[in-house]
Amino acid sequence: MSQDFPLFDVNNEVVEPDFLRVLLHSHSFLEACKRASRGTTNRKRLKETFLLGEVVPLPDKPAQRAIADFTTLVGSFNAEVESLSYITEESIPYLANFLFS
Repeated sequence: MSQDFPLFDVNNEVVEPDFLRVLLHSHSFLEACKRASRGTTNRKRLKETFLLGEVVPLPDKPAQRAIADFTTLVGSFNAEVESLSYITEESIPYLANFLFS
């Protein structure tokens, strides 16, 4: 831990770690971090006391798990779509060569 990079312990009895990963990527959490940052130069620092005063949405554990699972599923779909997109883009030159050679 340092002044620039504070560390926090996560209470796994209250927060699902995978849900926390989703929450940390949300716009509302980013805005909370901006509100908790102070400084007069380009080196604004996150003030822990301000961040800890922010209220974040925390559904019950089953809902957290469902949100985390859904996010994982969406990520898998996204990876599959990217893979298929790459395959189809790469196949066009091969098809053109086959047709016009």
